[in-house]
Amino acid sequence: AESQTLLARLAPRVPAADIERCAYSMVGQVMFYRATLPALLHMLGRRQFDRADLDRLADHVVEFSLGGLDRLAR
Repeated sequence: AESQTLLARLAPRVPAADIERCAYSMVGQVMFYRATLPALLHMLGRRQFDRADLDRLADHVVEFSLGGLDRLAR
């Protein structure tokens, strides 16, 4: 998959099996926010997320995941 190829390029010392799990983890994070959107909005007292909110969530998933890749590369 393309996502695994990209992750492998970012972390060439990380074994392929770990890269695969990292790709699944990133998808899982995105699916979490999508599946729990109504509950999250309710907890935050909001009706919707705006584009800036979604950009911040995407940035968080990327930063968190890259931190994990960096840890695995050590």
